[in-house]
Amino acid sequence: METRENAGYTITDNIWVGNKEFVLGERDTPLGVAYVTWESNGKDNYYWGNYYMQNRLAAVRNLLERTTKELTILEHKERKIQKEKRSERE
Repeated sequence: METRENAGYTITDNIWVGNKEFVLGERDTPLGVAYVTWESNGKDNYYWGNYYMQNRLAAVRNLLERTTKELTILEHKERKIQKEKRSERE
């Protein structure tokens, strides 16, 4: 993965779900390492940040929770589409 930065944070991890990317960033501060998770459009537009001071595991958990939530939404949409297709054939 190429090195990317946003707001002074280096993006260290990313997960794609559908057309959304979720990222984890970190940066050194005088108080220690700060972490953030953002949603992204896959380019340089990062939004809805959740910030964590000195707690990488909490940030990783948040990254996984956000991606799991998005995956659940996509699965629900897919089930709805499949149900509608079955109804049309009947």
